[in-house]
Amino acid sequence: MATVRIVAFLVLALLAGLGRPAAAQFKGARYLRVPDSTTVQVVKLADGSTVVGRFVDVAGDPLRFETSGGVITIRRGDLRDIKEAHRRGLRSGEYWPEDPNPSRLFFGPTARVLPAKEADFSSTYLFLLSASAGVGGVGQFGGGLSVLPFEDFSDNLFFVTGKVAIPVSPKAQFAVGGLAGWAGGFDDDIGGAGIGAVYGVGTFGTKDHAFTGGIALPFGDVDTKPVFLLGGETRIGKRVKLVTENYFVVEDDRYQISGVQYGSRHLTGVFGYGFRIFGDKIAVDLAFLNSTEGGVFPGIPYVDFVVRF
Repeated sequence: MATVRIVAFLVLALLAGLGRPAAAQFKGARYLRVPDSTTVQVVKLADGSTVVGRFVDVAGDPLRFETSGGVITIRRGDLRDIKEAHRRGLRSGEYWPEDPNPSRLFFGPTARVLPAKEADFSSTYLFLLSASAGVGGVGQFGGGLSVLPFEDFSDNLFFVTGKVAIPVSPKAQFAVGGLAGWAGGFDDDIGGAGIGAVYGVGTFGTKDHAFTGGIALPFGDVDTKPVFLLGGETRIGKRVKLVTENYFVVEDDRYQISGVQYGSRHLTGVFGYGFRIFGDKIAVDLAFLNSTEGGVFPGIPYVDFVVRF
């Protein structure tokens, strides 16, 4: 009988837990508060609709929520998600989500890092996979690998990344970081190669419109000439950005004949341009890559997507 009573108690406890209001289970519960007037709250409801504004009373049930059209009431049980953003995210009363992939241009870095306890997963050309996570609001660490070739997995590319941000102002950030990896099929003669780079980068502007510049110093079994990064992003719509990412090296074609120097130095590189289409948690980049050494128009297609957690 004691066993029966224990089982009955556990079943009742489980049923009681299932019967609790959904308000205790919705995402973003920490934002169920009355924020200051500079903060906008985006609330998703059980019927799939979204309201934008801010809570003005969270003591009872229903809750009181202020929108541009006035104060409405929301039942706690109807809450499914709450997000917060600065009021500048409103455009003509409509909420424009932030770019969920602020720490990259296409593949290369910006000086921004992911917020603490947030992470992302990315796939480039579907076969180059990576993930990263924000640490303390000033760092970002991650890694990745390629999933091709299938025949010998040790021939694939494996890498780790890290970046530490140095914020200067809301419109100026700097970061130092690096990438280190192993390309198993990089050179058939040596059976693999260690590759990597350390870099410094600066991003200037807002999350909607910014310029990024930096320098990378490669190491390992690759050309170790310094590589210069120039890139930018500009928002042209609610969910669309134009993005460009460009890399240049200085080639030295000088030579001497009988003590006389000939030739010159010049820049060569790869440039990329395209679109970023994004929602609250997903961003997709559609771009073209080309070369200063006689590429083809409009360029090699580039595709990646990023999912933010």
